[in-house]
Amino acid sequence: MANASDLMTSSASLPRQRRRAVPVVVVTSAAVLALIALAGLLAPWIAPHGYAEQDLLNRLAPPVFLDGSWDYPLGTDNLGRDLLSRLLYGIRTSVLIALTATVLGFVFGTTLGFLAALRRGVVEEGVMMLADVQAAIPTLILALAVLAFVGNSLGILIVLVALDGWERYARLARAQVLAAKESGYVAAMQVIGAPGWRLALVHILPNVLGALVVQATLNFPGTIMLETALSFFGLGVQPPETSLGQMLGTGRNYLLGAWWIAVLPGTVIFVTTLAACLLGDWLRDRIDPTLERP
Repeated sequence: MANASDLMTSSASLPRQRRRAVPVVVVTSAAVLALIALAGLLAPWIAPHGYAEQDLLNRLAPPVFLDGSWDYPLGTDNLGRDLLSRLLYGIRTSVLIALTATVLGFVFGTTLGFLAALRRGVVEEGVMMLADVQAAIPTLILALAVLAFVGNSLGILIVLVALDGWERYARLARAQVLAAKESGYVAAMQVIGAPGWRLALVHILPNVLGALVVQATLNFPGTIMLETALSFFGLGVQPPETSLGQMLGTGRNYLLGAWWIAVLPGTVIFVTTLAACLLGDWLRDRIDPTLERP
């Protein structure tokens, strides 16, 4: 039999085991995403200069790690604008667009998926047909066509970015709801005459929400990349506003003489999408019951 000291040792090791259950890479990814979000949120207070403020006498100034001045820690661009300030505001704009578009796509796709699973028949066939059409058309090509003909605005840009991936939410929500309808608690609620909307919102949605949130974390990097691509091509965020994609597009013309203009925002985009992907993969492994866990 285990003595009291062994029991105390084993109980004391439980918190350490729980902490070890979260990999260091995941904790680091979450910390990086929190730091990036905080930097964008506090951009108006921590940016040393205005993001549109020009200093033509110091254009293409190098960063401090290339013997530049501390007045411009990350250097300046072709118009003498401080890259650190533009980077902070660019993070603010890009993350705001990506988050808003992700939430809109989540709500739109989940709603259609619930309708398809609960109504069945013509409604289900129509939703699945729309999902097939959306999956068949590259979102980038669709967005380029719409922006070229309709014109650019922040609202249109967010709606177009939100279209990326809504069909994944719809398919996942439909599959999850159909599976939930076969469970005992849903059958019991139907027997006692629970209204359909109450059954969906109060009893089914909380049980399938976890999988949908994981899908949102997996879609978020693609949403950032889509906004980056549109701004890179000049069809996204327009000057004098700034975003990471716009900074990357401006810097491509100066890669030989002032590479930091493109490399710095490109690095932030890479780190953000990588951290979001790692966090989303871990959440999927933890929540999906069909995957084997060590």
